[in-house]
Amino acid sequence: MNKQQMFTLELTGNKKFRPWAAKITGEDEKFGFKREFLNADEQDGNDKEYWLCDGVYEYTEGRRKFIVVKDGEATRIERDEVLELLK
Repeated sequence: MNKQQMFTLELTGNKKFRPWAAKITGEDEKFGFKREFLNADEQDGNDKEYWLCDGVYEYTEGRRKFIVVKDGEATRIERDEVLELLK
């Protein structure tokens, strides 16, 4: 998949927290979700950039958020919607 078909997720952090992003791959009894943590493509201080292909993702910029990426477009979703998508 080329970068034109991917979504760019840009996260900003600070000294208090470090942003991260992970692809959700299933449910997990202990942690809630099985996740593949992603490496940022570019970093500038605490800011990070991720190129995301189609899938469901969790990320944080102070609090946890969820998105679904399809055809290079991202849509914010809630935790219960993630659980529905995993069924």
